[in-house]
Amino acid sequence: MGPLLATLGAAVLVVFVPAWGQTASSRRAEERTPEVVISATRANDEAITVKVVQTMQADPYLFADHVTVVTEGGVVRLQGIVTDVTDMYRALYLARRIAGTRHVRNEIELITDVECHD
Repeated sequence: MGPLLATLGAAVLVVFVPAWGQTASSRRAEERTPEVVISATRANDEAITVKVVQTMQADPYLFADHVTVVTEGGVVRLQGIVTDVTDMYRALYLARRIAGTRHVRNEIELITDVECHD
């Protein structure tokens, strides 16, 4: 046998070794493994943003005119300013309740009443 033929024979032998070493029980276990089928779809980012904005606008207890909603990959970021801590927590609560959101990030700045001095 030449060196090329010996190398080719070794390669063929290596390819078939795992099939020979497989036992009947492991083959049966592979045959019984159920197939996983994913049928759910992730809501797109624009639809999530629209739902969050509509929910915040419809809420009678929330004044969030200065809060914007940005969604990327199912992660919702609330950005802007509020003057009341309850508005901030309410906006976060409402955004987290929307289906399809993976995570809600709080980027809202809380501005308290500050007296202006001339």
